[in-house]
Order: sequence, then structure tokens, then C-alpha cells
Amino acid sequence: MKKIRKICALLLVLTMAFSLAACSKSNEPTGRGESNVTGEVTQSASNEPVELVVYSQLANYSGEQEGWFAKLLLDKFNAKI
Repeated sequence: MKKIRKICALLLVLTMAFSLAACSKSNEPTGRGESNVTGEVTQSASNEPVELVVYSQLANYSGEQEGWFAKLLLDKFNAKI
């Protein structure tokens, strides 16, 4: 019985170690506007707005966001939806 408990404990420890290793961050930035491990934000060379594409089966509108909310997103976050 003690041997089974030790084996189970060892398996749990190994599982936790592998899950923590899989969640670690890399040192390289992965894309435009993302941060790396040091917290620095990488910037792209151009000031083009970032386009966010949202898919919804329940939406009754198709196209680019319009109105005051679209202007707010473009002004503050440089993003189009």
C-alpha cells in the first residue's frame, strides 16, 4: 500500500513539473505589439491600426464597427473592429 502511494505521489509531482514547464514564457516576442519577458512592448514600424476580426453566429450586423465606440477604439487603442 505504501509503495502505491509513493508511485502516485511521484506521478503527481512529475505531472505538475511538466505542466509548469509547459506554461513558461519564452524570451522572444511573438508578434507585433506583444510584450516579452522583460515587459517591454515591441512596436511595429508603421502606425497602421490593428484589425480585430470578431465572428459571431448571433450577430445581426456584418462589417466594420461604426459610431462613437469605433472612434474611441481607434483613438485610444489604434484598433479597428
